[in-house]
Amino acid sequence: MRRFAVLVSAIAIGASVGVAAARADYSFAQYFQGYVAPGQGGHTGYSGFCWWWTANEGTWPGADPARVTFIDGGGGWHYTVSSTSSPVISAPGLVAMQQLGIMKERCENNSNTVVYQLTCYYTEYSGDTCA
Repeated sequence: MRRFAVLVSAIAIGASVGVAAARADYSFAQYFQGYVAPGQGGHTGYSGFCWWWTANEGTWPGADPARVTFIDGGGGWHYTVSSTSSPVISAPGLVAMQQLGIMKERCENNSNTVVYQLTCYYTEYSGDTCA
């Protein structure tokens, strides 16, 4: 009977560890900050096959436009959003990004003449997509 209890305990612990390992993890962090002229900005590296960018955000002072986008390996822009209100956010989500494939994020000054400080953030999913 003691062996049975030990076996049941081991299975329960293994199952809980497996569930914890399979749980999705989202992280939010800054990837760029600086003073930028029109058309300038920052970008991330490309996503991997087991982790994906899921949202892109830019913040800045003032009423001049900024833009965030996702760029594929061929240079195509996807889910591009431009705004004169801070923050500007594009959040297509995990499924949309997995369908598009490997991407990088970019945020930039979208004004014609104004230099301003721009800060950019990513949301990244790194969970059970390759488990």
